[in-house]
Amino acid sequence: MKQGDLLKKLRKERNLSQKSLSQGLSSRSTLSSFENRNTHLSSELLFNYLDRLNITPNEFRLLLNEGDSTKKQKYSAEYHYRHYEQTLTSEFLELLQTEYKQTNDVFYLLLYLQGYLENARQAGDFDSDLFKKHAKMAQDYLFRIETWGNFEFSFFINLLFIFDESILQHHIESILNKITVHSDDYLYSNIISIALLNGCHYAAIKRNKSLLQEFLQKIIDLPDSIHYFYLKSHQAFYQMIYTYLLTKEIDMDKMNKQLEVFKQIGYQTHGERLRLIIDKLITPN
Repeated sequence: MKQGDLLKKLRKERNLSQKSLSQGLSSRSTLSSFENRNTHLSSELLFNYLDRLNITPNEFRLLLNEGDSTKKQKYSAEYHYRHYEQTLTSEFLELLQTEYKQTNDVFYLLLYLQGYLENARQAGDFDSDLFKKHAKMAQDYLFRIETWGNFEFSFFINLLFIFDESILQHHIESILNKITVHSDDYLYSNIISIALLNGCHYAAIKRNKSLLQEFLQKIIDLPDSIHYFYLKSHQAFYQMIYTYLLTKEIDMDKMNKQLEVFKQIGYQTHGERLRLIIDKLITPN
């Protein structure tokens, strides 16, 4: 289906005339030409039409493809399936390299880098020259991009382990700003929550007080909305961890009550994982 045909279909389904849809946005003839002859339309005007139809650009693209995933979406889906099944084989990673060479699309290169680095972590191979080279490529990409999308969020979250504390400390303000710039958009709330919680976990395990304070402050600053309920439920826990890092004292009765909260809201397994953080912290190095 062509873009004009789809827009016309969406407009008619919503019982809008061409005059109503185009009012204040363009002339009716501009819309008519696009719908009937698929003439060129600026992306800004198309997005404005879609906004009036309450359709996101991503939804429009999906409808345009009649529900079929793009090649990149298929590779991404297979990558994440293999990631969780721990079957990121060298053959699959070679396929990603081949796609990058054929398309020059950095998406495939970055997915390859993520897969290689994840496998290296599983093998405990942090000292090879190739690991260091790939880690630097991944870091350079993230630090070069000023505005992160979902892809960069996921890339950062999954590869947090490649950053040493000094690098992360140096870039933390910029990283946190990139993470929370979309905080008012509920569609980003899940990935923002994961990013901040992973950051808190990283800082706690590293016993890095200043990093933990940075991540914790962002959690505190976020709105108290239902979309951040899961994230906010960790605030008291990491506040106690931060206090422990400052004072070397921890009120285990209070901590146990906090962990009991996770059990009560249906996150018992997660609460047990958080308890492991405490065990690691109070156990001498």
